[in-house]
Amino acid sequence: MNQEDLQEQLDRLGRAVAPGPSVAQNVLRRIGQLGPGRVGRTRRILMKATIGVAACIAIALGAWVVLGTATPSLYAQAVKAIEQARTVHAVGKRLQDGKMVKMMEAFYERGVGMAEYDYSEKHPFFRIDDGKYCWRRSGNGPLVQSKSEDPAGIVKKVVRATTRLLEGEENARREPAGDRAIDGAVCKQYVVLRSDGRFRALIWIDQKDRLRRFEKQQPKADDWETYQTVTVEYDVRIDRSRFQVKIPPAATVVNAEQVLAGFALEKAIFKKELMGLIFAVHDLQRCDNGMIFIVCSTRPCPAVIREFGPIRSHTDGSAVYGDFQLDGSWKRVDGKERYYQPIRLANLYHDGMYVQWELLHPLGAWPQPMETCELSAYVYARGKLQEKYTQAGQNWYKRFGPLAELPLPGQAVPFGEVVGKIHADALALEPLDGQAWVIEASRQGPDGQWTTRYRRPSELPPHQFAEEVQGELEHLEQFRQQQAQRRAAGGKPGG
Repeated sequence: MNQEDLQEQLDRLGRAVAPGPSVAQNVLRRIGQLGPGRVGRTRRILMKATIGVAACIAIALGAWVVLGTATPSLYAQAVKAIEQARTVHAVGKRLQDGKMVKMMEAFYERGVGMAEYDYSEKHPFFRIDDGKYCWRRSGNGPLVQSKSEDPAGIVKKVVRATTRLLEGEENARREPAGDRAIDGAVCKQYVVLRSDGRFRALIWIDQKDRLRRFEKQQPKADDWETYQTVTVEYDVRIDRSRFQVKIPPAATVVNAEQVLAGFALEKAIFKKELMGLIFAVHDLQRCDNGMIFIVCSTRPCPAVIREFGPIRSHTDGSAVYGDFQLDGSWKRVDGKERYYQPIRLANLYHDGMYVQWELLHPLGAWPQPMETCELSAYVYARGKLQEKYTQAGQNWYKRFGPLAELPLPGQAVPFGEVVGKIHADALALEPLDGQAWVIEASRQGPDGQWTTRYRRPSELPPHQFAEEVQGELEHLEQFRQQQAQRRAAGGKPGG
């Protein structure tokens, strides 16, 4: 297998469940662009951590910007409305079996905190941020405790995202006939109609330019049917118990800082700033089957955070300012090739950090015993950082190699122990905001194409994950042998 073959295989290995747009963006985009429709199972899982804030508080404080072109002044006005409101109470309802049922609720009190509740029967969820700690729980899963994420700041950030998304949208149509009083406040009605006529939104704004009511409608016969609503109250009394966490006796409490401690930069084996990102190595082990186990990450450097702002998984989903792919570190020594075959077994997206758990399979003429790990990587800028490089006429990705030569531990670790640790680590990280994935062995579809998928750690018990890893290794070995046979026969290597 030459370097070209290896890169082809790496590209195939890299095709997984692609992270979608941020959850907040998905929800907010539906305000004026999408009609009713079912969300796929995977998307529902990814949305569950943020739909409360995005659909209640975000819409409540930011959706009114559809009434004009999004500008910095509009954003400033939205933020001012947040700062001036003492409290906000938002309720979201959805049509079910002919009735409007309360599905979510959000509370915000300046200087006290924020709370959101999703009342879904299948996937109930709550998040409470009291300014000191943030607590969240999905269903009967673990209760996750982390540092406060600035309750007002969360709302402001989603409003900022709203103004960006709505920039250039057509203005809403004023509809005086729909004006009404809501909780004693005189409100003006605006209508946003999708171009194909399959969806419209009714928006009521009070005299302080604050959203009071939002309705999503779909055509039914010769009329419109309301299938989702958000109503908002301002400066009302809120029961302070809404911001207090009651820990169920059987609940497991997960401390986010402790779970993420293994990725602290001060503990990294190696770290280097590359293209505005900090690339770090957190674990490096010699396996008893001859492979190398390595855990690496990228995250934005302080200057990038200052320029573009931090990324938070609860509003930005799997967004990152950059990521990476380990390279095979191919070289020719004394006329003989040697390289690694990187095999990604798990990954994590969390608050702008991207982590990979990988195996490096040494192939070719490596010195024995191997004393060091020669590290090379492709680093990719994403999002705003990628835009910055592109606008400057610079490449937004680059290969760095040799990046480092790291000493391998003298003691080999049992391979089964390594696989078990990967699953345990990913499972511990799954309750956090963000996305943790583990590999499912490649499958060949009816079209003959091989696809590598990644699943939630909780969907694969440890023994099944071990079987999937073994299956992937066997598939890759079979692929390598087929390539060698083609070369020996004088044919062109293929996938």
